[in-house]
Amino acid sequence: MKLSLKEDINSLSYFKSHFNDVLSQTKNKKRPLIITQNGKAAGVFLDIDTWEVLIKKINLLRLLYEGEVSLREKEPKSLEEVETYFNKKYGF
Repeated sequence: MKLSLKEDINSLSYFKSHFNDVLSQTKNKKRPLIITQNGKAAGVFLDIDTWEVLIKKINLLRLLYEGEVSLREKEPKSLEEVETYFNKKYGF
């Protein structure tokens, strides 16, 4: 996701008055919009597809982290034990 400082940063007042344009631009370009208030970054606006991809990536990183911690601190588990654990915890 490439961010353009020129195109992807707008004030809250611009965001409010041009919401439909902002929504279309965000959907089409698949880039976040940084919203400023009083000249400072105040929020980020994303299209839903980009949001869902980010959430999936975060969840995958959590799973990887849990696996690393488990390998360092505990006895390694069999594949069957791992599958059972993830089925219970995440409904896989």
